Amino acid sequence: MSRTKPREDGLRNPSKKFLRWDSGKQCFVYWDKDNEKSIEVSPQNIAFIVLDQLITITGFDDEKNARIWGNEVRGNKDIITMHIGKTEAGKGTHKQHRDSNKNVKFCYSVYALAKTEKGGAFELVNFQFSGASCSSWYAIVEQNGGINSIEKDDIVLGISHVENMKKGRVEYTVPIFKVLRKGISEDAAAAADAADKLLQGYLDAYLSGGIQRQKDEQSDSDDDDDSFDRALEKEMPDLKGESSSQNENPFPDDDEDDVPF
Repeated sequence: MSRTKPREDGLRNPSKKFLRWDSGKQCFVYWDKDNEKSIEVSPQNIAFIVLDQLITITGFDDEKNARIWGNEVRGNKDIITMHIGKTEAGKGTHKQHRDSNKNVKFCYSVYALAKTEKGGAFELVNFQFSGASCSSWYAIVEQNGGINSIEKDDIVLGISHVENMKKGRVEYTVPIFKVLRKGISEDAAAAADAADKLLQGYLDAYLSGGIQRQKDEQSDSDDDDDSFDRALEKEMPDLKGESSSQNENPFPDDDEDDVPF
């Protein structure tokens, strides 16, 4: 350890919020650790610039009544250590985990500089796109040339509307993403660069094995209602094939005003 560089195991994920889509509530939610409660975020209030995208797994094991989670990786062939609750449950690619456990879901872990409320400040957040929100995210990324184009072209994204969907007997909702603006102000660019520098410092240590990802980075609450996503997973088609791109579409058969920057 030194005066200016703390031990890597003392670093924490710099994201201020870890947001996921709640299909039943039709909004994004995150866990407020200070007040120990789940906070709802209106999709219409969200605007963000993507800083980086990783992939991981998520899900819920009904028999063990425990969350499924894993470390974040960059590529489809990178190894993810799966945990069910606090117990390590094997190593493999995200496809291998999904093939061996029907409860495992593919998840995009998207880091962004975002405003999540009108009049709010810029902050570094993490979006977890899985289940109902995963294919919708994949669609907007592909429409704009892939994740590299989204990042380098300073594309500002938001939510156009929430769409009601049905798969088999399960009714659910999906956030539909849209481009709010292409190109950002110098101030916004400087803020995004500063946030990404902070993020990459963390990710360099994290991906090299210097930091262990904690389950509760995403949520400290075991009371979040996953019933929609869990029911939906039972109706979704199996994932087939392996894409060479990170932007693999987990659900290829799915039917699918003020900018603060």
